[in-house]
Amino acid sequence: MTAPPILHTERLRLRPLVHGDVDFIVELLNDPEFIRHIGDRDVRDRDRALCYLEDGPWASYESHGFGPWAVERLRAEAPLPAARPLGICGIWQRKTLDAPDLGFAFLPEGRGHGFAFEAAAATIEWARSARHLPRLLAITTDDNHRSCRLLEALGMSLERHLHLPGDDALLRLYSLPLTS
Repeated sequence: MTAPPILHTERLRLRPLVHGDVDFIVELLNDPEFIRHIGDRDVRDRDRALCYLEDGPWASYESHGFGPWAVERLRAEAPLPAARPLGICGIWQRKTLDAPDLGFAFLPEGRGHGFAFEAAAATIEWARSARHLPRLLAITTDDNHRSCRLLEALGMSLERHLHLPGDDALLRLYSLPLTS
């Protein structure tokens, strides 16, 4: 598997997802906020989580050299431990979009601490400097106000509303040019 590199920020480590993340993936993909804003991936057990990793992140690493990273704290600070994934953040290449898109999802204990902003900013910088991507997109549900604010804080602009094929949800499409 050709996985993306490990990234570090002041407080976080972003690393490729591995077999040991199966239980974390079950927990994350069944979080009510994940289901509400991203969708139900029908991953209820370890076997389905392994299939999700194989068909999603690991296939993306192999095909594109990028995908989602597991986001972990570098140091333990109460009440959050280190080295336990708090969420995911990374870049996806969707057939339905004309450029790669930034995505993130965090467990409840990883929300409200600025981790998503920190991880997403590192991901954008990596996309710009290491991958030389000309443009990055992001999609979110119209009612996911926290993600909308975060994307705008990262410098992304609302481009338009859209429906992806097979999805009835109204989505916001954000974009960010990465070249000057």
